Amino acid sequence: MTTQTKPRDLVSENGASVALVDSNTTLPFAVLETLVASGVAVDDVAGRLIELGRLEDGWYDGEGKALDPEGLAWFNSSMHRFYLGRELPDLALYASVWGGVSAELSLERFECALEVDLATHQATWLDVNLQAPEEGVERTLDLDDANDWRWVAERVESLVKRD
Repeated sequence: MTTQTKPRDLVSENGASVALVDSNTTLPFAVLETLVASGVAVDDVAGRLIELGRLEDGWYDGEGKALDPEGLAWFNSSMHRFYLGRELPDLALYASVWGGVSAELSLERFECALEVDLATHQATWLDVNLQAPEEGVERTLDLDDANDWRWVAERVESLVKRD
């Protein structure tokens, strides 16, 4: 199987996933975790995903699936390529009990969540207007598609302007 790479993507000879430290540096996720343990500074997203990657099965009262390191590396890389670097608010990142990531944003009038399946790269976007809950939006996304990431960024921009 031939692997095509894009700028700033790096695929090792065995096909292992990678993680971006910032917009200019790409490292295998295991190397990134080792560097952080050694005191090397990384951005907030990579650092938070490394924390989430340390969760083991049963992390939530005996429930909670460990997050896949390759899925976390993919999500980190995708966040850097398609979301970070824009004039957008930071998303709070949490582990979901089923082994995914929830990227959440709380504004004065809106609550938003991007529920990401790290294995399939599919996600569900949910937002609600706290003053008019009937205005909420739910959308299924394919986060391997740059257009869906663009939609997320534009949706966040729109909600920030309306807030």
